[in-house]
Amino acid sequence: FLSWFGFYFLALFVGPRAFADLGSDYFSFVLVGVAFFEYLTVSLTGFSTTLRDAQMTGTLEQLLVTQTGAGTLVWGGSLYHFVLTTFHAVVYLALGATVFGLSLAKANLMGALAVAALSVLAFSGLGILSAAMIVLFKKGNPLNWLIVSASS
Repeated sequence: FLSWFGFYFLALFVGPRAFADLGSDYFSFVLVGVAFFEYLTVSLTGFSTTLRDAQMTGTLEQLLVTQTGAGTLVWGGSLYHFVLTTFHAVVYLALGATVFGLSLAKANLMGALAVAALSVLAFSGLGILSAAMIVLFKKGNPLNWLIVSASS
C-alpha cells in the first residue's frame, strides 16, 4: 500500500497528458497493472509453492496415494492463492477509487476479465511446468524468478 503513494506522486509528475490518448492517467494504469500482475505471479508461483510446502512437511506422499485426481490436486492446492489474489485485487481497486480517486468509468470490464483469464491460463501452464521441475530436482526453481522478472 505504501508504494501506491510513490506511484501516485509519480503520476502527478508525469501529468495527465501522458495517457490522454487512452482516456486515462498514469496512476490508473499502474494501479490496475499492479492488481492484475499479482494474478500472473500467483499463476507462476502458486503451484510450485504448494507443492514445495507439501514436500517439506511430508504430506506430498499422502496426497499422491489418495484417489484424488492429479488435476484436482494441482488446482485445488492453488485455489487458496487465487482467492486471496482476487481479494487483494478488489481491495487495491477499491482503495484506489476511494483514496486516490481512481476512475474506472471508461474501463472495459469484460475485455479486462477475458484478458486476465487467458493470461492466468497461459501463465498457469508455465507454473505447472515450474512445479514439475521442483518434483524432478527436489529443490527451488529458478524458472519462476526468470519468468516473473521478465514479465514485470
